[in-house]
Amino acid sequence: MRNFVVALVGLALLCPASVAALESDIFPELVYITAVREDDVERVKSFLERGYDVNRVDGKGLAPLFYAAKNGSVDMTETLLNHRANVNFKDGFGNTPLIWACERGHTDVVEILLKAGSDIDIQNRNGFTPLMRAIETGHRQTVELLIEKGSDLTLQDFTGRDIQILADNSRNQQIKKIVTKALQGN
Repeated sequence: MRNFVVALVGLALLCPASVAALESDIFPELVYITAVREDDVERVKSFLERGYDVNRVDGKGLAPLFYAAKNGSVDMTETLLNHRANVNFKDGFGNTPLIWACERGHTDVVEILLKAGSDIDIQNRNGFTPLMRAIETGHRQTVELLIEKGSDLTLQDFTGRDIQILADNSRNQQIKKIVTKALQGN
């Protein structure tokens, strides 16, 4: 193995173009996931058009749609969904791309995921819903969108906390008002 690594380093120094070919031939998963993380839509499209699995997980157990959601990349999210990415794929903690987008306040990506059929009330291993994560992380626009789209306001996490408790614990006064108003409307 050591000789192989030495040969790769030597090859990189002598001919950088050969390394690019080597990457795509020997380490396609790395190139693919790196392209997703770096929001290189054209490279990702190239992989997908050659039949690469849109739901292939990396070493962390994450499918590419997680990275698109985390990064708030509208173009990448749409590209992956157009190639049938699983919108309700769960990571090891039971989080979905929707939960990731909600906890980072990527409202535009949240809307795309919902339109694609993402479960608005899905709960992770701790019982948190996308709405709960948006409340906890203080993303007002995302909270408003989820309530508008019909998120279940009565769900509780596995310790018994509901959205009112989470909003009350929040430092964001606007979110407290939004949640209180939504609950009064029920």
